[in-house]
Amino acid sequence: MGSKSDSPFFVVGCGRSGSTLLRLILSRHSRLAIPPETKFYLDLVKELPLNEPLSADQVLRACDLITDREQWSDFKLSTAEFRSQANALKSPRLRDVMDLIYVDYRQSKGKARWGDKTPGYIRIASELAEIYPEAKFIYLVRDGRDVAKSFHDLRWGGSWWHQCIAPWVDVADVFARHVKGPLGDRFLQVRYEDLVTQSEACVRGICEFLGEDFEPRMLDWASDEKDPIEIRVPEIHKKIFRKPRPTDVNRWRSELSRRQQWIVESFAKRQLRAGGYPLLYAGRFWAPLMALTRAALSGLRAPSHIRGGFR
Repeated sequence: MGSKSDSPFFVVGCGRSGSTLLRLILSRHSRLAIPPETKFYLDLVKELPLNEPLSADQVLRACDLITDREQWSDFKLSTAEFRSQANALKSPRLRDVMDLIYVDYRQSKGKARWGDKTPGYIRIASELAEIYPEAKFIYLVRDGRDVAKSFHDLRWGGSWWHQCIAPWVDVADVFARHVKGPLGDRFLQVRYEDLVTQSEACVRGICEFLGEDFEPRMLDWASDEKDPIEIRVPEIHKKIFRKPRPTDVNRWRSELSRRQQWIVESFAKRQLRAGGYPLLYAGRFWAPLMALTRAALSGLRAPSHIRGGFR
């Protein structure tokens, strides 16, 4: 185990893209522990220094930001114990405070290495890379048309289809900026469709990226007892009790009308093409009509708390 890397990694992307499935698969590895979504860093990086010693007041503020979030209830570390441990740290940095949570979870699972599955961290990947210079990022992407369908079904993105595709487009653009920048070699793009239809090859590639040996037991994740967080909202995680099927991909072809497909592609054509997803309306002669569609609907924005796909 000493020859393996213990550096952290983050699974990021847009909501409704299969990140819970990937978490279950990776958590079956004998060395990897991935807790439920944290989301704590979304607040922490806004207020506190990323890589400098924290003052006593800043440690207190970090504890407040962490324990005030609803995600805190998903961890077994008590609030009093966490605050006591944080206050006992000598010249702690932000990662030292958060490592109290990550390491406690890792140790509770008897694992050597922790990862984090919080899709919204795609937006703060640069900050996380400064906090964890050794960290890697797995960007999980799913066909935006299927994501838009899922958002629409759950009423997360509004009643208009261009609102439902907006979070996916936003995340795709954020990822494109990351891979063109200094973090490019620290990202691995994984397609949900490959994870479903070519599971072993896909998981082997992830293990290689992380510097871990592939373990066949990772593909037997469906036999595990699920965490309470994964079953308390059954309408969100309907499929975690079974292995994925080929019919789980490209559902948009049969479940979206031609009008809905047209609207979604009008707003996500460039990002779908960049992600390697074939378009129904790929010809250049469609471009003017798509521009008119965007102009007609662009005034109807998605609610601000939905934009970004980090629900």
